[in-house]
Order: sequence, then structure tokens, then C-alpha cells
Amino acid sequence: MAPDLIALTSKNLRLKVPDWRLWAYTDGSCLKYKSQQRVGAGVFIPAAKTAIYVNPGGVGISNTINKAELTGVASALRAKCTHIATDSACSLFQIRKQLLFPELHRKHTHIKLSEQIVSMMKESDTPINFYKVKAHIGVIGNESGRCYS
Repeated sequence: MAPDLIALTSKNLRLKVPDWRLWAYTDGSCLKYKSQQRVGAGVFIPAAKTAIYVNPGGVGISNTINKAELTGVASALRAKCTHIATDSACSLFQIRKQLLFPELHRKHTHIKLSEQIVSMMKESDTPINFYKVKAHIGVIGNESGRCYS
């Protein structure tokens, strides 16, 4: 269940981004459980009061935090979000690289996922905006995305 948005705001605080509720916040996580690595991703969309848990489905070498982060971005795109915030600079770099230099990305472990993300971006009727947010400093949307991952 998504957090109560009224409880998350205060009239004494100045927001850096007034329309933060319109963004989708993604985050991935990686945990070790009984010597197995488990990854997951979460997407939080405050305006829609929507929280999405995503199982990236990685196995072996593809079971990484990077795959979880990219899967979260892909899920936000599938939900038709046009403003996507993530704390993963690596994911943003890989998406940019896939957009600008796809020939250099051909042998990447997550090439299919990167291609899907770029394809969804190109098929979108409206421009897609990505934002890098700092991790673990209390950005409401990002912390909520982390909870769902």
C-alpha cells in the first residue's frame, strides 16, 4: 500500500521540485539470503498512489543490482511514466549509451533489457525525462521505491 501523501508533506518545508508527485521513483535492491543473492525492484508513483514490485528474474551472472535498477526503469516506462527518478547513475549511463552508441553495447549482460527500454522511449508520444536523485538521504519517492524493492 502506498504511503499517505498528506503525512509526507509539511508547509514549513520548501520543495526543490514542486511537482514531485508526478514523477515515478525507481529503486533496486540486492540481498543475500541463505547464500543466495536475491534482487528486486520497486516503482513508486505518488500521483497515482501506485507501488509496483518487480522481480527482475535474473539467474547467475545476470542476477545483479544493475538488472534490478534497469528493470525498475523499464517498469516505470511500461506504466507510461514520462518523469522517472532513480538513484542509479550506472543505469542512467547505460541507457544513454544504448541510445547514443548501441554498437558499443552489443555484448552487455543486460543488452535485451537496455534495448527494451530504448524501444519504449522511442515509441513514447511524449519525451521521457530521467532524473538522478541521491540515495538514502530521505527523498520521499526514492525511499518509497526502495521499500517496495
